[in-house]
Amino acid sequence: MTRRTWPLLPALSTVLVSLAAAVLLAVPASAEDQERVSAVNPVGNDISYPQCTASGWDGETYVGLGATAVPSSARFGIVGVNGGTAAIANPCLPAQLAWAGRLPGLANQPRLQLYVNTANPGAVLREFGVVTWPVATTAGNPYNAVANQPEGCTADGVGTNTPACSWQYGWERAEWAVSLVDAAAAEADVTVNLSATVVWLDVETSNTWQSGVTGLRNNAAVLEGMTARYESQGAEVGLYSTRYQWGLIVGGNLGTTRDLAGLDSWIAGATSLDAAKSFCDTKPALTTGGEVTLAQYVPKDLDLNYSCADRP
Repeated sequence: MTRRTWPLLPALSTVLVSLAAAVLLAVPASAEDQERVSAVNPVGNDISYPQCTASGWDGETYVGLGATAVPSSARFGIVGVNGGTAAIANPCLPAQLAWAGRLPGLANQPRLQLYVNTANPGAVLREFGVVTWPVATTAGNPYNAVANQPEGCTADGVGTNTPACSWQYGWERAEWAVSLVDAAAAEADVTVNLSATVVWLDVETSNTWQSGVTGLRNNAAVLEGMTARYESQGAEVGLYSTRYQWGLIVGGNLGTTRDLAGLDSWIAGATSLDAAKSFCDTKPALTTGGEVTLAQYVPKDLDLNYSCADRP
């Protein structure tokens, strides 16, 4: 995704702006914009906090719609729920949900989709004073040492770095993201039915991850926990990354429960429409059994996404 560089788990400083309606500043349409919305180029955009021009977030909840720059031409929109990390809110999420909800969509790409930041800070809990680490696992956590028996995730006030706690971290970060979407949708007066929504897990090295054999296992567990939370509400979950970043973060490790196998992929890394089209056939899915359904390219300053699933 088009993003700024953020430090680890920063506090977002926002300016409160209360608006009666979402302010959408359209980016002028170029010749390429006009071409890509034609029948032969099924392309949409993803946007998030870098496009925010004013905030609707007061640090705790949404109290306004915020304002955002948006593409003037798009067939579908993928809106980032977070503000750069899994612990920060996108300050203009309501305005961006409203924008995507008005797009036409494609046969295989819903007009409004979501993406969420992912991470695993389990190895730096003491160093950075991470406050989002779970206190304990739930009985249904598949990585519990004893089935249906919750485990503690803190010891002497510091988080415990285990696969079970990593899975729980993913579940709880996903649960928080769901609450953000619910609050933003209510503020924007739009309907977001998670059971009919695609949620992409944004897996990138710019966020905090663990390394080594155990670390890759824990990273996979985080993504499994997030997947389980969204799928529990009927959402369709997909994976966004490059093959290189995926290899560094997860590798071939799909976790004990293998919930990541079969998920569709949104592949990044192209710089042109032609390159993105080629990704549909030349880039393998991030996990076995999945398909590459989207390919991202960034020719200038906005992220464009070619729908492999809607090729003419």
